[in-house]
Amino acid sequence: MEARMGTISSRPSLPAMRTESGNPLKHPSSPHLGIMVGKCALPPPLACPSPILNCPTLKPGPLQVQVQFSPPCASTVVRSNNTEADLGMYAVGVMQFTRGTGLVFVIVALSWIESGHAAATCSWADSAALLSFKSGFLDKGQTFGTWKSGTDCCSWAGVTCNDAGRVKGLELMGPDPAVGALGYSTTFVPGVSRIPDLTAAALPGAPLSNLAALEVINFQNVFFNSRIPDSWMKLTSLRILQLDSCNITGSIPTTINQLKSLETLHISAGWTASVALTGSLPSQVCDLTKLLFIGLEGNSLTGPLPSCFDRLRSLRSLHLADNSITGTLPWSIGLMPSLSELNLANNQISGYIPGSIGSLPNITYLNLENNKLSGPLPGSFSLLSNLVECRLGNNQLSGRIPTDLNSWTKLQVLEFQNNQFFGEIPASLGKLTSLVSLALDNNKLWGSIPRELASIRGGRITLSNNRLSGSIPADLLNNEPYYPALHLDVSHNFLSGPLPQTIGNVWAFLASYNELSGGFPLQLASVNTVDLSNNRLDQKNKIGRKANFSTNPLYPQAHSIRELHLNSNKFKGDFPAWLLELNSLRLLDISDNKFTGPLPDAIFDFPTLWALNVSHNQFSSQLPSNPYKNVQGGQVLQMLDLHDNQCSGPISTSFLAALAKHGIMGLDLSENKFTGKLDQSIGTIGGVGAADPWTFHLDVSDNKLSGPIPETIGQLKNLKYLDLSANSFSGSVPTSISQLKQLVYLNLSDNDQLNGVGNHQKGHTELEF
Repeated sequence: MEARMGTISSRPSLPAMRTESGNPLKHPSSPHLGIMVGKCALPPPLACPSPILNCPTLKPGPLQVQVQFSPPCASTVVRSNNTEADLGMYAVGVMQFTRGTGLVFVIVALSWIESGHAAATCSWADSAALLSFKSGFLDKGQTFGTWKSGTDCCSWAGVTCNDAGRVKGLELMGPDPAVGALGYSTTFVPGVSRIPDLTAAALPGAPLSNLAALEVINFQNVFFNSRIPDSWMKLTSLRILQLDSCNITGSIPTTINQLKSLETLHISAGWTASVALTGSLPSQVCDLTKLLFIGLEGNSLTGPLPSCFDRLRSLRSLHLADNSITGTLPWSIGLMPSLSELNLANNQISGYIPGSIGSLPNITYLNLENNKLSGPLPGSFSLLSNLVECRLGNNQLSGRIPTDLNSWTKLQVLEFQNNQFFGEIPASLGKLTSLVSLALDNNKLWGSIPRELASIRGGRITLSNNRLSGSIPADLLNNEPYYPALHLDVSHNFLSGPLPQTIGNVWAFLASYNELSGGFPLQLASVNTVDLSNNRLDQKNKIGRKANFSTNPLYPQAHSIRELHLNSNKFKGDFPAWLLELNSLRLLDISDNKFTGPLPDAIFDFPTLWALNVSHNQFSSQLPSNPYKNVQGGQVLQMLDLHDNQCSGPISTSFLAALAKHGIMGLDLSENKFTGKLDQSIGTIGGVGAADPWTFHLDVSDNKLSGPIPETIGQLKNLKYLDLSANSFSGSVPTSISQLKQLVYLNLSDNDQLNGVGNHQKGHTELEF
C-alpha cells in the first residue's frame, strides 16, 4: 500500500496507546506491535515536547514520519534533517487507517531513539524461522527456555541481531562430552549465553536458510547426525560456519563456493564422535577467497588435497589433521602468503615436502607428523625464520638435518623423531636459544652429542635410539635453576665414560642401554627420575654414602629422586645403605646385578616406596616377620619382586598378614629357597575384607613349598597371573581356583603329588600343567 508522509505537532505528553477493546498496549516490548497497530484507536494528538531542540536524540529541524504498511507488519522511519532511524517493531505508533480515503494519521513515540538511531526488535520472519528451527530439537526445556513465541527473538539465548532487527548470529553450545558445560563465551558472538544438552533429530536446513542476514553459525557439541544442508549454501552473508563435535556426516557440498563471504570454516568431529565428514576436500573451497581459517580436523576425509591453495591469499590457518588424506603435498601448499598455521598431522600423505614450503614467510606453526612423507628436506626449508613450532616426526624423511637454521630464533619446538635422518647432530642447533623441545630420537644419527646443546636451557631433549657415541657433555645436565627443568633422554646409544658430576635443574635423566661406567654421581639424587639401567656402572662404594639427602639444601625435597633404575649393571656387594636415605623414592629397581648378603628390613619401612625390584641378584635373607612396622600411614609396597635370589625360610603368616593389612598388587617370590606350607592367609593379601582385592599377580614357583594349596586362594578374584609350579604341593587342586574369572595364566606343573590338575584348565588361557 502507498506510504503517506505527515508532520508531528508539538504536545507535552505521551499517553498510553489503547486497542479498540480499550486495553492499553504495552510499551515498547511487544514484538507484534506491527500487527496490533492497525487495530489501535487514535488517542489525542501526540508529539515530541516542544521545542524540538529538547529531544536529545534528534537534530533540530522538521521531523517527518514515514509508515510503510504491509500487513500484518508496519515499518516506521523517522527523519530529522539528515538523521534517519528505522524504528522497526520498537516504534510505538498509533494509527487510524481509513481504507476509503487512504488517510493516514501517525503518532510516534520517540523515547527509543538514541544517537539518531533506534533499536529494532527481531524481524517477524526471522522469529518464525528460529521457532521452526527449535522444533527439530529433542530437548526443548531448559535448552530453549527463552525461545518463546511473542517475545523478541533478539533477546533469546544464543541469538544476536543487527541494527535492523535481522538475526545475524546463532550460537548454541551443548556440554563438552568430556568435562561437561564450560563457562566461557565464544569470540565469534560476544555476550551470548551457553545452552547445554542439545540434541536434534537432524541438522535443520530450510529454517536457517530463511535467515537472509545470518553471518555466524556456531554450534558446538550439538548432536545432529546429519549432512550439511544444501539450502545453507543460500546464506550468502555467512562469514563463520563452525560445527564442532556435532556429528556431521556426508561430504562437504561442492556448492560451498556460493558462500562468498565465508571467512571461517570449522567442522571438527571431536574425539567422541561416532560419525564424521567423508569424501575429499572439494576444490570449490578455493573459490572462497575471503577464507581466513579452515579447520576440518578429526574427520574421515580421504583422497588427495586440491591443487588450488594458491588462490587462498588471505588464509591464515589450515587444519586438516586426523583424517585419512592421501596423495602428495601440492606445490600450491606453499603459495599462501598469509598462512601462519599448517596442520596436516595424522594422515597418509606421502612423497616429498615441496620446495614451495619456503615461500610461507608468515608461518609460525608447521605440523606434518604421522604421515608417510619421505626424502630430504628441501633447501628452502631454512627460510621459515618465523617458525615457533616445527613437527615432522613419525615420517620416512631422510638426509641430513639442515645446518643453516640460525635464523630460526623464535623456534621453541623442533621434532624430527622417528624418521631416517642420518649424519651428525648440527652444532648450530645450540644457537636456537628459544628452544624448549628438541626431539631427534629414533633416527640414524651418529657422532658425539654437540657440547653446544648445553646452551638449550631447560625443556625436553630426546636423542635416544640413534648411534651416538662418546661421552655425555659435562655441561648438558648443568641446567640453571631459573630455567625450566630439563628432561634429557639419551638412552639406546653407544655413549661411554663416566657420568657428569655437576647436575643442575633436571627433572628426568634417561641414559639406559649405553656403555656408561663408573659410579652414581651424588647430585643425581636431586633428579625426579633417573634411568641408568643396562650400562656398566660398578663403583657402588664411591657414591657418597654419607650424604644426607633429606637435609642437604642442594637437594630440595621437591626435586628428590622418586624413580631410580640401576638394573642390569655390574654392581656387587651388600645392599647400598645410601639408598635408604632417599626418602621420596617411589620406585627402585636394582635387579640383575651381583648384590649379595641380606636384604635390610628397613626397605619395607619406606614411607613412599611403591615398587621394589631386587630380582636376579644373590640376596640371601629371610622375609621379615613384621614388615611395615614403622610405617605410619603413607604409601606401602604394592609391587614386590624378589625372584631369582637365595632367600630362604618360610613365607610366614605374619608376613602375609602385614601384606593383607594394606593390600598388594603384585608379589613374585619365585626361584628362591622358601620352605614350609603356604598359609591360608595368602587369600587375604589383596586386602583384608576387600570386596575388590588388589592382587593381580602371584608367583611362588620354583621353591620348596609343600602341603596343600590353600582353598582361600580363590578369594583373589582379580588374579590374572598365578604360578605355583615347581614346588612340592600335594593333595587336590582347590575348587576355588575355578572362581578366578580374570585369570589368563595358570601354572601348576611340576608338583608331582598334586591331584586333579587337568580339571581346572577350562575357562583359562595360557595354562601350563
